Amino acid sequence: MKQIRPGQQAGFLSRRRFLRLAGALAGGSLLAACASRTPVAPVETFFLPRLATWPAGRRAAVAFTFDWETAMGGLVHSRSIGDPNVDQDYLLRARRMREGLAATMAIFAPLAIRATYYATGYNFLLGNREQRQFLGNPIFSWATQANGWTSDRWTTTPWFADDPFGTVETHPEWYFGDVIEPLREAGHTLESHTFSHFHGGLVDPVTWRLDLQTWNNLAAERGVPPARSLAFPWSSSAGMSDASWDELELAGITSVTRLSNQAQYSLWEVDQDGVVLHPCPCWLPGREGRMMACPDFYLTVARTSLALVQIERAVETGGMIDFWAHTEEVVSAEQLASWQRVATRVANDIRLWVAPLDEITTWYAAIAEVRVEADVLDEQRGELHLQLTNPTRTALPGLTLHVPAATQQVFVEDAELETVRGRLSWRMGWWPAAALVTLDLPAGTAVRMRIVM
Repeated sequence: MKQIRPGQQAGFLSRRRFLRLAGALAGGSLLAACASRTPVAPVETFFLPRLATWPAGRRAAVAFTFDWETAMGGLVHSRSIGDPNVDQDYLLRARRMREGLAATMAIFAPLAIRATYYATGYNFLLGNREQRQFLGNPIFSWATQANGWTSDRWTTTPWFADDPFGTVETHPEWYFGDVIEPLREAGHTLESHTFSHFHGGLVDPVTWRLDLQTWNNLAAERGVPPARSLAFPWSSSAGMSDASWDELELAGITSVTRLSNQAQYSLWEVDQDGVVLHPCPCWLPGREGRMMACPDFYLTVARTSLALVQIERAVETGGMIDFWAHTEEVVSAEQLASWQRVATRVANDIRLWVAPLDEITTWYAAIAEVRVEADVLDEQRGELHLQLTNPTRTALPGLTLHVPAATQQVFVEDAELETVRGRLSWRMGWWPAAALVTLDLPAGTAVRMRIVM
């Protein structure tokens, strides 16, 4: 890499690393509404382009996710702590889980929203006439009233004992394998809510290993790839041993959500209403670069207005938020109206990137590794030559860079990119838009750039 010659560095500010902090500059044709409010650099100033956090320069990312369970997927094992429907019939709840899947897909389809459904293991079954057993048909002695269960039945009864050994046609509450293909055809993704819907902090590492393997095996029977993301049942990450976290990592889990909201375990500060103040993905402590945690917001009818506040918080901080519920909680007229309102609000906000949770975390991790390095600064011609490198295995379509507002042309490997500048209106007021360029940067690629002032 050539060095900038002495005497040519006046006004040059080097930015070697991607800015992950709130307020990273962004914008564009649909980007300008998202641009930073910081002053535009003087014409004579040269500096390295800064990477926008999210694709197409958007200011924040949003995931819509659901915990999606059959009767066997947790409902028959009702736990009272944190479960608003614990006193209801589990078969009725399972029917609502099915109904809510169809309802949420109907909301998302016209808005082109792709969601993430965190499924339990029986979701993949078309039935169990052959009486298959899973995880060695375990008995979990920790499932006690002292730990929040409504009875001590599961301390002596196998966890899967209530399986009716039927089919989707005879027992549609127990098996959801028939709706896997339509869900995937609609562009949604399936990730793990564990196979067994157990308490993550109470099981041992071996049980975690068997559970993760069993989920992946049954998912493969429906053509679903191995899970890369996991939502903890009952937000039960508290008490997880390092060895159990190792099992998640070895199984290929790279992102987690529904972490414990206990104060001593919480990774994000919330206000008195439960709004996450600085919603942003973060590496799990001790697993930096390997496993990312995501902040979530439990969307209910009563919290709909707060969800709109949470959206603005995400935009202000340049971060992301995961709006979630159980699919059984999107069936009543009020629930449907709540989700419709929030989904429409997000889909129509050009500042927001909406994607499945795993895609969001994969992008966020990859872009932090992208390097923008100076090659030659030619002040006489008013040109800055750069190299842009993506060393990761993740392709980055829609990668956006903020360049000096006085930029006239930007070239990548001698092909000119469209440069967007000026001021565009937004319903919230006027947002200053500096010059921005967007390109597709394949995985493992280095490209040459030339900025002409």
